Amino acid sequence: DSQRKGRGTSGRSWVAVDGNLFLTCAVPANSIPMSKITLLPLSMGVLVAQSLDPMLSYRPVLKWPNDVLVDGKKIAGTLIENHRANGDDFWLIGIGVNVNNHPEQLSKESSDFREVPR
Repeated sequence: DSQRKGRGTSGRSWVAVDGNLFLTCAVPANSIPMSKITLLPLSMGVLVAQSLDPMLSYRPVLKWPNDVLVDGKKIAGTLIENHRANGDDFWLIGIGVNVNNHPEQLSKESSDFREVPR
C-alpha cells in the first residue's frame, strides 16, 4: 500500500516513499488525560527513538517537535493531530521511518537505514 495525501508539520507535504514504514493510529481522545496531551508528541518521539536504538550504532536523538535524528540526519518523524469522526474525538498518531529510502530533495538533511552505520 501507499500513502498519497501525507502531511507534515504545519501542513507541509509529506511523501511516503516505497520501502519505508509509515502508519497512523487512531487513539480515542478521552483515553489520554488532558493534562498529558502536551507530552504526547515528545512521548511518541521517545518511543520511536527507543525502538530504533538497538538497531543502530549511533544513538537516535529527538529534534523538537517531531523529528528523530541519527548522526544529525532525519531518519524518522511523528505527527499528531486531533480528528472528529461520527461525533467522537481521536488523536491521530502518525509515524514514518525511512527504512530503504529518503527524499532525494532532502538528501543533506535526511537519511535511511541503508546509509546509517549499524
